[in-house]
Amino acid sequence: TGGLDLDTGFGTGSADAAAEIRDEGSDFTLPNATNWLQQISAINGNSMRQVNDAFPDGFTFNDVTLKEFVTSFYENSPSFSNTNSNGDLVSDFVEVGDMFVVRSATIDYLIQVIEINTTDGDNSDNYVLNIKY
Repeated sequence: TGGLDLDTGFGTGSADAAAEIRDEGSDFTLPNATNWLQQISAINGNSMRQVNDAFPDGFTFNDVTLKEFVTSFYENSPSFSNTNSNGDLVSDFVEVGDMFVVRSATIDYLIQVIEINTTDGDNSDNYVLNIKY
């Protein structure tokens, strides 16, 4: 459905006010097998950064036990450098193992991509994520 409410873990519409992030969709000028952009972005006043390089050596998603860790990862990771056609910041091509931090007005969320499911022609491509906050 395009959007994700990180508080509940439920998919929403990409314009839903409850969503903190959204998938950037597809480029329908490309063949079905390759048209999913596989990029994500923060929405509704939130911001997002990729944090893979902010983790100390040997530290994993499962080792994150304090919200202060999540805040530190956000503060020590660069902003996205890509933009979509609206000029909004978007991730690089999302891959299994990628980790992101989303900052809302009140909560920092750590997201780990654990599975990516691609489909041809029906726009039901999706990510499976672990979320901590």
